[in-house]
Amino acid sequence: MRGILRKEVNFGCPVKECGRPCLKFHHFDPPWEKQHHHNPEGMIALCAVHHDYADGHRYTNEQLRQMKENPFITKQSIRENYGYLRVNTVCNIGNLAYNVRNILEINGERAIGFEKDEDGFFRLNLLLRNSQGLEIFKMENSDWIANTGDLYDLNCTARGREITILSRDRQTQIRMRFEDFTQNEFQKKFVNDGWGVGTIQRFLSHIGSPQQIPVWSVSGWLRWKNRVITIQRSKIIERFDDGGTNVISGNTFINWPSAFSISEEEISVG
Repeated sequence: MRGILRKEVNFGCPVKECGRPCLKFHHFDPPWEKQHHHNPEGMIALCAVHHDYADGHRYTNEQLRQMKENPFITKQSIRENYGYLRVNTVCNIGNLAYNVRNILEINGERAIGFEKDEDGFFRLNLLLRNSQGLEIFKMENSDWIANTGDLYDLNCTARGREITILSRDRQTQIRMRFEDFTQNEFQKKFVNDGWGVGTIQRFLSHIGSPQQIPVWSVSGWLRWKNRVITIQRSKIIERFDDGGTNVISGNTFINWPSAFSISEEEISVG
């Protein structure tokens, strides 16, 4: 149901001059307080601000239906800024990386990485291509653009903390999430994910044992030539079409130029 509503508005708020992709779902025919339902015909995807306006009856049912039929986003792309700026962000991509510019390179092209701006904030970078090599999503220094014509779904939560991108061919699905942890929360999370206590303690020590630890987590899968790369919370799995499998886990990268590189033949570390 939510996927239907997101596609209906081309993944952006349908209110004129808005188009924000961080969406909530408003029940208007009938209203939720009159009947609890999940009928897409009587619902509409809106950004948080315009969702509150709709709850306050700013729009008539007919106006909302007009928005559903004629959403603001009609182009083949949608833009937004991923506004979580932190100093010294940790990246969890199956393994842990800190102050690594190129977290993941694919065929010599950076797919995941960071740039530090003049104020010391780590700006996020992400590049996704579908199985034909066409660019479907690009985040450059925290500003992102998605090519909606090549997407099956784009789910950006109402607060913008989490984004999931699924390509039209469904061969690439990536989920990214931004969270802040205390030291205790960080240690508990990653120990529960299978990391050794000593490994996590050493990692925290090497990054200066900050009281607050911002973490950008990237997970999901993508197809690269004859194999699928799956990124889980504590490992990267490389599955070949002939049934072969490789697993990379337990690595920590601190102040390295790069972490992982995918080429025609292999995944290399470092």
